[in-house]
Amino acid sequence: MSSYPDDTKLVHMNIPGAHDAATWNYTLEAKLKVPPSDWLRCQEKSIGEMLESGIRAFDLRLEQDVAHVNLVFWLGTALLSQTASVDDMMFGFYQWLDEHPTEVLFLSWMREGSQVNAAAVQQRIYNTLLDLSGREAIYFASACPERWEDNRASITVIYNEDRINGSGDGTAHIEDHYGPETLPSSSLQENIDVKLDAVQSHLTNSEQPDPLYWGFASGKNVQHDVAVTPALIAQG
Repeated sequence: MSSYPDDTKLVHMNIPGAHDAATWNYTLEAKLKVPPSDWLRCQEKSIGEMLESGIRAFDLRLEQDVAHVNLVFWLGTALLSQTASVDDMMFGFYQWLDEHPTEVLFLSWMREGSQVNAAAVQQRIYNTLLDLSGREAIYFASACPERWEDNRASITVIYNEDRINGSGDGTAHIEDHYGPETLPSSSLQENIDVKLDAVQSHLTNSEQPDPLYWGFASGKNVQHDVAVTPALIAQG
C-alpha cells in the first residue's frame, strides 16, 4: 500500500477482502449439529495465506465460546473453532503488520447468534481492543478515516455492519446478496448469474464519487433441489 499517495481517499481505493474469513478451516469435526461444512465455508485459504495473497479487509463473525470464557469465531450456529480465539487472531495481525509496516488492515466484526449476555460480549470486545499489546495499532473512532494519510493506525475495526462512515452522508452501501433469489429448481448457472448481476450492479454504483461501497462475491442456496454451495458459486 506504500504506492498510494497520502491524500488518496479510502472510498477511492479498491481494497480486496474476504467474506466470512474465518470459515476456511471449518470441517465436519468442528460442527455442532449444524449443516455440512461445505454449506458454510466461503474460503479455502487461512487468514495468513490471505494476507500474503493481498487481502486487506476481513469480515469476521464472533461470539463467546461454549464456556463463555473467550471470544471465538462462529458462523450462525456453527462454532468454527473452540481454541482459535479473537485475541489469538489479533496478535497474528499485529505480528504481520510489524513485518509489513506500510500495510493497513480493515476488520469488520459482527456478533453471531442471540443477544444473550450482550454486556459480557461487549466487555470482551472492549478488552480485546484495549488490553492487548497491539492496541496502539488500532484506529478508535465511530467513522473510518476519510483519507489515506488520516489512517495513522494499522488496523481499522468496524463493529456492526449497519453503518460505516466514509464520506458524504456517512452511509456504507453493502452488497451482501448471499442467497440469490431463485427457484428451488434453478440451475447452478442461474444462481451464479443472479449473484454476478448483484455484484456487477454494486460495482457500477460504486463509480459515484464519495460513498463507501463494500461488497461480497460469495453466496449459497443450499436448500434448493441441488445444494448450491459457496464453492460452486465461486466458479462463476
